[in-house]
Amino acid sequence: EPVNTRERLEAAREAGTLSHSGASDLIDAYDLISTMRLRHQARQIRDGEKPDNFLAPSRLSAFERNHLKDAFGVIKGLQSALGHGRSAG
Repeated sequence: EPVNTRERLEAAREAGTLSHSGASDLIDAYDLISTMRLRHQARQIRDGEKPDNFLAPSRLSAFERNHLKDAFGVIKGLQSALGHGRSAG
């Protein structure tokens, strides 16, 4: 049984719960968000701070903000499709 979010998304794609393209987009969005969060936490640890999950938009480049916005757009779109009982993706 899948134990983490990425594995659950991959299982949903394989089971057809999410379309292949929808699941792939969601996995890419998840990977982007996770990578940004880990970089943020690594920077905090290097700076002697306690790591958290808050990414201050002011500390992100315009490029990062745009990609993060796109990632959240993918998530919102799939949540909306699932909430309306449509095939997600």
